Amino acid sequence: MKVKNIRYNINDPMTLSSNLFKISNQFLKYFSNHGFDIVEPFGLIPEHDKTVLFTSATITTFRSLLNIKNCKKAVLQPCLRLQNLNKLGDLNCRLNYMSYFNMLGIIDTSTELIRTEEIIIDFLINELQLLDRLVIHVKSDDIKLYSQIIERVNNKITCIYDDPSINFRWTYGGNDNLTGKGIPLCLENKNGSVEEFGQIVYLFRDHKLIGLEFGFGLETFASILYSYRNPFEIHPAWAVLNKHNNFILSCHKFDLMMIFCQLFLLGCKPGKGSYASIIRQVGRRLAALTIKEPPDEVVNDLLYLINSISYKGSVDDFISIWLDIRDRYYGCVKRWYDYKRNQYYLVKLGKIDSDKAHKNLIHYFKGLNLYGVDFYEDLNPLVLTNIG
Repeated sequence: MKVKNIRYNINDPMTLSSNLFKISNQFLKYFSNHGFDIVEPFGLIPEHDKTVLFTSATITTFRSLLNIKNCKKAVLQPCLRLQNLNKLGDLNCRLNYMSYFNMLGIIDTSTELIRTEEIIIDFLINELQLLDRLVIHVKSDDIKLYSQIIERVNNKITCIYDDPSINFRWTYGGNDNLTGKGIPLCLENKNGSVEEFGQIVYLFRDHKLIGLEFGFGLETFASILYSYRNPFEIHPAWAVLNKHNNFILSCHKFDLMMIFCQLFLLGCKPGKGSYASIIRQVGRRLAALTIKEPPDEVVNDLLYLINSISYKGSVDDFISIWLDIRDRYYGCVKRWYDYKRNQYYLVKLGKIDSDKAHKNLIHYFKGLNLYGVDFYEDLNPLVLTNIG
């Protein structure tokens, strides 16, 4: 399957909410004025890095530039991270970030890294006026490395940590032995809690310092800055798609729908290959999560979301892909409950004993790979109507 690597205008105010648009413009303008060149973002499928399926951070955009001396670049990069994929649909899991998001970042490979540190801190303290809320976490081994930043933010509590739950060390995969030492940047909320929004990372190759990276997720930063419950609420489509009393359910559904839309924009279709497998997984999880909702309502939500991200093409293929994945999943659900009834009647008629029936059910259930279906649950009439 050939996958397109299309780009849409991420700077279009119709794509980003006004708050996100304001922050991204402020970031790019500030660093441009301080000697950083604005570069075009990669597509979600990086053409120059075959070690990853999707662009998941600004380092993917910058990696090929690390061998260039005195390179100073800034970018607003659309990203897709699927680490949450196995959790999506599990409503015991609260999502803290969006799988599809935008990331602002800079890179500097010059000999003026201390000056770049000062520029970053000035941006946070003076440009964004975060002095009263800014908190940094520093690993005790890195106090000397980041002494300038610690001194600058010293009037605000600087937390010194060796907490294994906080990520101070970065590995980037590939064969270039690239690693990073970072300091998490956080904002203090009104209730006194502290939330991380980004990091400054010194980059090393074979233990030799080669540059500095600074970046943060735009939606995550804006949601903390403006006191939203999480990044989903700041998306322009959230107000329309948040229809559930269950906030966690709304987040899971929104995330799955956004991933599905982005995969479609990339040209992903069910079939063979990694990208085909991913869109099939996402579609099946979304079908499982929305099995109790009227089918037409789910289609309308998907159409609203893809239109909200400035897609201008035909939606016929988009809907047909969704309906095909959904119907195949619902077909598996119906076969499962038909098989359960069959085993129940075989036991009742004395054809097999209950232990044999239970083993048959376990084997059949595993083979169907039914996300979101309880092995012991029977479908209620509403669900049977929706999948009928």
